Amino acid sequence: MQAASLLHAPWPPYVQYEGSGGLRVLLKAKQGEIAAAYVVYGDRYKDDMSGRATLGRVGSDGIHDYFMGRLTLSSGRLKYVFYLETHDGQEGWFSEAGWSHDPWSTRVFQMPHVAALPAWDGPDWAQDAVCYQVFVDRFRNGNPGNDPPSVSDWCCNPGLKTRLGGDLQGVIDALPYLEDLGVSMIYLTPIFLAPSAHKYDPVDYYEIDPEFGDLDTLRALTAQAHARNMYVVLDGVFNHCGAGFFAFQDVLRNGEASSYRDWFYVHDYPVRMYPPNYETFGAAIAEMPKLRLSNPQTAEYFLDVATYWIREAGIDGWRLDVANEMDLDFLRELRRRVRAIHPQAYIVGEIWHPAEPWLRGDTLDGVTAYPWRDAALAFFSGWRSDAAWLDGQLTKHYTGARSEALRSSLNLLGSHDTPRVLELMGGDRNKAKLLAAFQFVSPGIPQIYYGDEVGMRGWSDPECRRGMVWDPNRQDHELLSLYKHLSKLRKQYPALRRGGFRSLWHAQGDPLYAMLRTHESGNVVGIFNTAWHERELELPGGWLRSDESVEMIILTGWGHLMQDERQKTEGSGIRRTPISLRMGPQSACLLVAK
Repeated sequence: MQAASLLHAPWPPYVQYEGSGGLRVLLKAKQGEIAAAYVVYGDRYKDDMSGRATLGRVGSDGIHDYFMGRLTLSSGRLKYVFYLETHDGQEGWFSEAGWSHDPWSTRVFQMPHVAALPAWDGPDWAQDAVCYQVFVDRFRNGNPGNDPPSVSDWCCNPGLKTRLGGDLQGVIDALPYLEDLGVSMIYLTPIFLAPSAHKYDPVDYYEIDPEFGDLDTLRALTAQAHARNMYVVLDGVFNHCGAGFFAFQDVLRNGEASSYRDWFYVHDYPVRMYPPNYETFGAAIAEMPKLRLSNPQTAEYFLDVATYWIREAGIDGWRLDVANEMDLDFLRELRRRVRAIHPQAYIVGEIWHPAEPWLRGDTLDGVTAYPWRDAALAFFSGWRSDAAWLDGQLTKHYTGARSEALRSSLNLLGSHDTPRVLELMGGDRNKAKLLAAFQFVSPGIPQIYYGDEVGMRGWSDPECRRGMVWDPNRQDHELLSLYKHLSKLRKQYPALRRGGFRSLWHAQGDPLYAMLRTHESGNVVGIFNTAWHERELELPGGWLRSDESVEMIILTGWGHLMQDERQKTEGSGIRRTPISLRMGPQSACLLVAK
């Protein structure tokens, strides 16, 4: 037994409070070492430790096995130890004192009170959403009267300074299209006054850039979106500002004597821009000075900005740019103030790495799920055609934070910061279809980057920011139909929106992967064959009730159920017989209970 491989702490993500007296605990151990794992627990102020729970193995990442179980608490206080059995016949205890064969040498893990764990209060609607990202200047030109003088042809290959004339009226005009696509959340890239086309360098956070419209246009957008049961989320660029922002201009003029000097991270004086002697967004991007949100005056200014647009325009939340570089106390206060006005507002952060500290329920409701994206792109592109590897990446992701937060996170395949997904798939439409199917079946909010649904291509900025293809003759209608089909299925089956997750088929080196989404309304299995040849397989049973048969729903490609006999299992009511099926090459399907 390698004691050093045992990982647990009485704090997230190893402990997650589920409400109603339920606590989920996670234990990691060296892969292949633990045969069985249990928890012995009780009230930390009583001698009794009669609570028992079995931990089930939920996956492996190639290094560790992950075991998880649910404890039912009689009070908010908890003490507990793990009892483990190894494959080589050892038995012992794992506690704060480490691994021991002697129960008297243990020291219990303690949770002083579950009140120390923030309760989940994210917006209920977010887990059901389908998100569509609009890069405003490039999406649709609804009002040529507000076009900038330097507007380029809509179908051009854009440069870094190109303007195409897209605006908020264009988004309003596209609402019927988005509704037909199944979209319920519209995320707009920044819309405030800024010198660039992308607007991530704001100079006035209280003014909508005239190129995009005005307050009345935004109010019309939110009102019409709400009438269609859609939510509107704005991009909050609060980590940094543009060089023309009034406070930074004052620092440039007055240096150390400026009353705004503590709004920024200035290294020395006088302030110079080229090269910058102050902290910036990214790698010394002088035009985007970083804001010091730990400064009370700076924080108060941007807290007012965040609440102003909730009050005045009726928006439904914020996507926070570079959220992992922002002051945590600022994020907590932003959440409190925004929720005081709009209790169901959604706050999601751009974070490119595992983000558990931001997903405990006190700062963000979700994040941009780049670890999920990285795993999906690698597997479906063929770079890592290994279902066991994919299972490991997904296991780390879906056990790395509370499940509600991950179901409320944005599963993106492309964005304004990345190459188009079809480009990354080498132009292979079948791979792009498989990825879209995987996106809509996985836990999390599917985020569609404008134009991906009609087959737009392009490498990184500026190619990934071309004008939206509205000409029907240039759209991929087969791909568009798939996105609409996936949206309808996600709405039809609660398991795809709110269900639990575990891998069902993940053999080493296999290009076929299957996941199980569990829900009280009925379980759903998603199967994805990325190989260039058809496959026959027997999926394990145990996820159907004995009185249920199976229906196959094709997502892309083809599939066929070869055997589906109902065989009642005495006592348990669970159907244990395998399900035989054939999958076509580069195909995906759902299995649902009938």
